[in-house]
Amino acid sequence: MAADETSEGAVFDTRADAGEGEAGLVKLWLEAIALADTTEEDWRKRASEAIDIYRDAEKDRKAKRFNILHTNTETLAPALYNSTPVPDVRPRYMAGNPLDKQVSQVIERSLSFSIDTYDFNAVMEAAVKDRLLPGRAVTRVRYEPKFDDQGNVAYEAVTCEPVEWADFRIGPARVWSKTPWIAFRHYLTREQVTALNEKVGATIPLDSRVDGYKKDDDDNRAPDVFK
Repeated sequence: MAADETSEGAVFDTRADAGEGEAGLVKLWLEAIALADTTEEDWRKRASEAIDIYRDAEKDRKAKRFNILHTNTETLAPALYNSTPVPDVRPRYMAGNPLDKQVSQVIERSLSFSIDTYDFNAVMEAAVKDRLLPGRAVTRVRYEPKFDDQGNVAYEAVTCEPVEWADFRIGPARVWSKTPWIAFRHYLTREQVTALNEKVGATIPLDSRVDGYKKDDDDNRAPDVFK
């Protein structure tokens, strides 16, 4: 990060300006994420407004109206994605080698099995809606290995999962290939935070609640299990 003004008004001309050790690294990342927050703040606000219009979430509206955004979105979505894709794997060079064909079949069947083991359609439909409404769809590929008692991989799976557009951050770049970093925001329960750090997990305030509790409600009304 070169000569970037941070949210607190400081300027990091070099990596060392953020401080040494883990504390400096954490400070550098917090400032980088804060800059990303500021860069896309207006867009996230407009994106949220678009979703509210789609859901017809406006309150205190007396006059009836036709929600054209909802209609257009529901019309376009099936045109962009309407059925589960069928894997089709072939050798790049058709040299007639039987081994090439066998390997292609193994890969093709593995892809078919992977798609069938979870709700792949739901992930793609969520991505289409995010592309049509806020304008950014993020889908993350997750690799999950399971190990036996000897530490060997006993089972492994690859799945796709949707990422909420508001929980995605990106470093500054003019084109995607130059993107220096991406980040995902996670909402953790107290148990999950404690598993990462017992000292922090025992004292950190939980400031995100389920929709049933309003922000101005007394904290005592929302137990930790709902935060």
